[in-house]
Formats: sequence, structure tokens, C-alpha cells
Amino acid sequence: MTFKACKLGGAEGLVVTVYDDGAGARAEWILGGQGNTRHTIETQYALQSQLVAQTPGSIETGRWYDVKVVLRGRHMDCFLDGKLVQSAEVLPRQTLQVYASATRDEKTGEIILKVVNPGEEPADVAIQLDGVARVSSSAQATVLTGERDDAVNSFDKPASVAPITKTVSGTGPTFQHRFAPRSLTVLRIGGGAASGPATP
Repeated sequence: MTFKACKLGGAEGLVVTVYDDGAGARAEWILGGQGNTRHTIETQYALQSQLVAQTPGSIETGRWYDVKVVLRGRHMDCFLDGKLVQSAEVLPRQTLQVYASATRDEKTGEIILKVVNPGEEPADVAIQLDGVARVSSSAQATVLTGERDDAVNSFDKPASVAPITKTVSGTGPTFQHRFAPRSLTVLRIGGGAASGPATP
């Protein structure tokens, strides 16, 4: 990434966002930060900010700079006016294929799996239920999904994003299930006596 940048005013310098996954993970090269006294490389992941590298430096007001950032995997090289100023290993973009949790209704013995597939493609997942003596061969699946990432309900289309409940077969202590793209799925599986925790 190469571009020209000019500071127009203020006490700080320039911020170059190298990547931002929209979910809280990002890497930035900050020129003339900390009161225009330091160049820094900073990352944020899981709401935790980290100062990866810093070096003394400032940015002049009204001067145009040639800025270049090279990202190879996790390694980031930062150049100012053709000179390598900083290098560091930064956080990669990290998005799990699925996110899941498992609980059990102690009164009914029902096992409840909550699974989110944030991706653009269906996810085929192998599920293993530990700590139960037996489970039903079918389950109730409630699925909330949208056709696109920006899908919303409106007066014209009030059910663009709405949960759909259906019965799925083939469940057991171990089974495979396909989770739709951009979806939240709640699987409710009838179970028997418990012998330990249920985990996906």
C-alpha cells in the first residue's frame, strides 16, 4: 500500500489502518503519535490493544510524505519517504469457521447447542456429545439467517431475517450437521440421563 499524506494541523500525526476485519481486530501504523513524538505500530484483537513497536519521530504540518506499508502474512514493514522506519509481527485476521456452546436442561434432559456460522459458505461440522447416556435420533433446529451480510427487516420485507424452526434427523452421540452461511442455529436434542458435561 503506497500513498501520499499531509498533516493539516493538530497535536497528533497520521493514522494508517493496515487492516480492519470489522469485528474488532485491526493493525495501525501511527505516525507522530503520543503528542507527535513517536511512530508506533499498534494492534487490537478481542478488545485488547497492544503496542507492538515504537520509535522516536514526528510529522511536520503542511508537508507531503510518501507512505508505504508492506504486509506479508503477519510481517509488516513501514516506510516513510523511502526509508524503512519500523517492522513488526502483527496479528493476523482470525475468524473461526464456527462458534459454539452447549448446555443441558437438567429438568428435561434436553441438550441445547447454539452454533454461529459467520462465513459466506455452509459449514459441515462433526458434533460429539460427551457425558450423556443416550440422545434422540432427531432434533428441533431453529435457524436465523439472512441472504446477505447487510440483510435487515423492513416494512416491505418484514421477514427478511426471521427464525425458521424445523425437525432434523440423524442426530446421536456423534453426528454431522451442515450449518447455513451467516446463521445462528439452536439445536434442541432430546437426551437421557446425564453422566457428565455436554460439549460440542
